[in-house]
Amino acid sequence: MPTLMLKDADGKPVKQWELEDKPIVFGRGSAADVTIEDEKMSRKHFTIYKDGDHFAIRDEGSKNGTWVNREQIEVLPLNSGDNIHAGASRFTFHSGLGTMIAEMADGEDGYRTTLRKLKEDL
Repeated sequence: MPTLMLKDADGKPVKQWELEDKPIVFGRGSAADVTIEDEKMSRKHFTIYKDGDHFAIRDEGSKNGTWVNREQIEVLPLNSGDNIHAGASRFTFHSGLGTMIAEMADGEDGYRTTLRKLKEDL
């Protein structure tokens, strides 16, 4: 099951959310599906949503922007291990074993590459 993990300043996991078919809005406001206590995040900062067989992230017009792997984004497909920065908060997206196996079956990556990615995610 794909997940989004919130990490502390030392990179240790703080909280994790399982991602399903329904879009999830992250932000500091009560209108967000997931509220993050971070004054630098916008009330509705970013959304993670299912886009076909993969997940994607969309910035919701946040003041400080949404960054994936140190690049500011508006909309971007997510890959396992992507690091997301929103406000002062840090997250990591993990596609999950089922998604990795499906990607391998589709021929995007070979067996060794998939195992290496899985090992890096752990």
